[in-house]
Amino acid sequence: MGRRQFLKRATASGWKRLVAIAGHLGALAVLLVAIGVPFSFALVLERWLYAPFALLLVWILLFGEGAFRLWNDERSSRATAEARLRQLDTVEAKRAFIDQALDEAAVLRTDINQFLIGADNEPNTDYDYEWDRICTDLVHWETEVRMTFQRDFPDRADRFFDSEDDLLEEGERAGQADTADQMLRYLERRETRLRQIRKDRL
Repeated sequence: MGRRQFLKRATASGWKRLVAIAGHLGALAVLLVAIGVPFSFALVLERWLYAPFALLLVWILLFGEGAFRLWNDERSSRATAEARLRQLDTVEAKRAFIDQALDEAAVLRTDINQFLIGADNEPNTDYDYEWDRICTDLVHWETEVRMTFQRDFPDRADRFFDSEDDLLEEGERAGQADTADQMLRYLERRETRLRQIRKDRL
């Protein structure tokens, strides 16, 4: 994850945490108060330097909470992956892991499709808000699969899982997942690799 992407996701995660606690209107009210009070003091005391510091402090609080949540989610994912690794000591267990990964991929596919088109065939108004969650879920999913392949599967299955060149269609490039349609294709290529590993590499 790039630095700019991490800053964006951490800030968005902090905001979503505030929304989860106070609701949308409550979170907006808290944000307005947190910004408005220092600005009021700056106006009264004619110390305008306080104003940008107030904005910076609000952002630091949101970013700090979001960064902690991202770190904690990543740690939980790794702990889950390590627990699974201790159980994948047979071919049957490895196949079961791949089956579960495919089931999780199907859930991700459903999530992406739900936010492409709403039930009334209009673009879903929550799409932008949920897009960050979908991206994070995909990153966590493929990270867990890759770590498991690297540590507990033969023949460097993790490298085969990451390879895409022979699966790309005209105009596509490896790792391309900037839009929902591209993410669906990216996920499809990941699913294809999982099925190939299950069939040919165990």
